[in-house]
Amino acid sequence: MDPLIIILLCLTASYLLSEFFEGLRLPRVLGSLFVGLLLGLPVVNEFIFDAYSLKLIEAFADLGLIFIMFFVGLGLEVSELRKSDKNSIYNAIFTALVPFVIGYFAVLLLCHTSVISCENPAIIGLIVGGILCVTGEMASIDLLTHANALKTRLAKKILVADVFDNFVEALLISFLVTFIHFLQNPVYGILIIVFDLIIFFLMVYTAGFVVLPFVLRFIKRKQPKLDLFVVSLILSLFLAVASEYLGIGSILGALIAGMLMRYGLVKSSVSKRMQHEITDVMEITTFGFVAPFFFVWVGMQGNFSFLITNPWLAVVLGIAAFVAKPLGSVVGELLSKGRVVEGLTVGWGMNTRGAVELIAAELAWQNGLISGELFSALIFIAFITTIISPMFFSFYFKKYYSKKRRA
Repeated sequence: MDPLIIILLCLTASYLLSEFFEGLRLPRVLGSLFVGLLLGLPVVNEFIFDAYSLKLIEAFADLGLIFIMFFVGLGLEVSELRKSDKNSIYNAIFTALVPFVIGYFAVLLLCHTSVISCENPAIIGLIVGGILCVTGEMASIDLLTHANALKTRLAKKILVADVFDNFVEALLISFLVTFIHFLQNPVYGILIIVFDLIIFFLMVYTAGFVVLPFVLRFIKRKQPKLDLFVVSLILSLFLAVASEYLGIGSILGALIAGMLMRYGLVKSSVSKRMQHEITDVMEITTFGFVAPFFFVWVGMQGNFSFLITNPWLAVVLGIAAFVAKPLGSVVGELLSKGRVVEGLTVGWGMNTRGAVELIAAELAWQNGLISGELFSALIFIAFITTIISPMFFSFYFKKYYSKKRRA
């Protein structure tokens, strides 16, 4: 089939299904994932794709991956954490820590009982634990927006957890990239990693603290969105290519590019309005055009036959994924003398899955750290939790507010 028709098909189908899921108050990412699952069916795949068109979709997926990580870096704001109260900080920490621990020991259980084959259970446990601790809270934010509750304490906790989660995502991706780089050079691994990182961070310093401030000062006189957008593109692609060439991986380069752009915008005194505008433009470009191809590609790689051949894998990981976030949030609430119902509300609100955990899963799978079966299970868990968790959040949200009214 003509590549342009395939691009049109992927975008149109992703958009229509994303609109459908958004109408159900579910994250739009489900639409692209579902399209990928359909296109990944052997009969459909053989009819639509040839070797060239598959390479083209993969190239678009790689571009989407770079844009997503740049956007994650652009959203890192340390200042927001400083403004947070003790209760919100506890909640954010334990909704990341408890899922990590549960995910880690769930993998050890699966390996010990031979449900999955594991050459290195500890490493697989760290990867799966890291993936489970990542948050996708957009469905709950959308519900809070519709309920005019974005100014409430509940919303603040979820937003603080979102900021904290961005740092967790950055650490997870950095760990995976560094570990993979080490595995590729086991003999001189540490020396090569250190050497490559020194070169990379010299390039980062030059780009972020010498070139970027000069460019931003030059274009700040007019503050056009187009110039800032183009600078963002060049910076993200430059560092992505540089880090890929050094063997560190384009993902880390794009993430750091986003962080540098955020720092540069703040330090160069670009107006808050312009900062929001460039963030909005990047979000539209990322999630409106290139990111759907990444999620379609991830969905195409999934193979859910394990649900029949190895159902215990789905059961154990499913329980871990559904229980961990609400439990972590409740622990955070109890330690900060909060209420259980509020902890459950926040926990379910943060229990959907989105972009970075799928990126981490694909990165681990592509480099042989996890099996294809486990990768498919992680996609399945992301899909199911993202559908079901918002329903629980809606229930506990109403329960939480009804209790507040009676108090």
